[in-house]
Amino acid sequence: MDLGTIVSRLCEQRERGPGSDAERRAAVWLRDHLSATGRQAVTETLWVRPHWALVHALHAALGVAGSVLCVWSPEVGLALLALGLVSLIGDLTGRLYLLRRLTPRRATQNLVCEPTRGRSDPTGAAGPARLTGQAGRVTLIVCANIDAGRQGAVYAAPWAGLEARLRRLVRGHLPSPLGLIAACLALLTITAAARLAGGDNQTIGAVALAPTVLCLVACAALIDIALSEYSPGAAVNASGVAVAVALTAALDAEPPRHLDVELVIAGAGEGPNLGMAGYVRSRRARRAEDLVVLSVEPCAAGRPRWLTRDGQLFPLRLHPQLVALARQAAAREAHLDARPVAGHGSSSALPARRRRWPALAVGARDELDRVPRAHTASDRPIHVRARAMEATLEFALALVRALDEHLERAPRPPAPKPARGIRSQAMSADPGP
Repeated sequence: MDLGTIVSRLCEQRERGPGSDAERRAAVWLRDHLSATGRQAVTETLWVRPHWALVHALHAALGVAGSVLCVWSPEVGLALLALGLVSLIGDLTGRLYLLRRLTPRRATQNLVCEPTRGRSDPTGAAGPARLTGQAGRVTLIVCANIDAGRQGAVYAAPWAGLEARLRRLVRGHLPSPLGLIAACLALLTITAAARLAGGDNQTIGAVALAPTVLCLVACAALIDIALSEYSPGAAVNASGVAVAVALTAALDAEPPRHLDVELVIAGAGEGPNLGMAGYVRSRRARRAEDLVVLSVEPCAAGRPRWLTRDGQLFPLRLHPQLVALARQAAAREAHLDARPVAGHGSSSALPARRRRWPALAVGARDELDRVPRAHTASDRPIHVRARAMEATLEFALALVRALDEHLERAPRPPAPKPARGIRSQAMSADPGP
């Protein structure tokens, strides 16, 4: 089955939002398809709260309410603003969910195809992420998200193009939209504390005006997203699933010497990445030096790209050795015109990176480093470019070959001493975020 057919079959399940019946039907079809190709997939059910737009609309609304109430009651306004800021930071970093707990829970599922041979030991205490040349093999986890995201006015071409041009103008240092809301809440919290301390109300009001207006606009935009229909999801995320499945099949046909391949098709990717976060959490005992995570992001148009960092609030650097290997693969396959890009969203590699696992994300972007037609009604299979998916697949294969060669060159550790339990010697330590 070719890449375009997989995209079309997934898009036949309309309204396949995170935790929806259509998402489950798409997962069942893909599970049957994988079984027909010799890959037995296990379904892992998770309960998640995927209504991210509603959650952040509440955060923005707290910003507006807190700013207004500060005029009459600085104590109450400060409390609301502090609550919104702490909840938003905790949500964007995946460490603490407060207001999200007010939203409905839905059941989603991950499809997990474990390695067909030579599995790495999944047990052991988590340690710093390293790429090692151990006697055992390393598990390559190829992952992608299966669900589709909602539409919204802010995803329309004029606004999306304006943001992309601004981001290019400042060389990627523009904060994400949700990061901008966090900055507004932080500034409003400071102004509320200044009012409580007896500062000049007129000056403080002038400073608080702009962030209050931005929170109001953000609240309206997020409510619009929360009430919109789901996009067909051909690029986001069916194209990533198709390339991830094809990459796994290609590696099964010609297995790497030092890698065992595990495929994870995660649900609730628009949560964001609640399915992948659940997968990582359930396997937190795995040793970071025994695995590598390769996330396949949307790749329906444009040229291959790999992310050097990712995150909506405090971006994390993706694994430096994997980034170096991606540069090496891009140099070998110069005709693909692959190059790095600094992410400001939430790829499937981010949950693994937060666990300090070696992780990298690859996909395709246009000349403005954006995903064309993302979260719009026109994100249909007819607009998916097979050449872009094939180029992303070719680049991913080149990256895996470079990784396999890297493990081949790595020095072998000395024989383990039973009394001390020495595991391996790492080539280089993971510096972390």
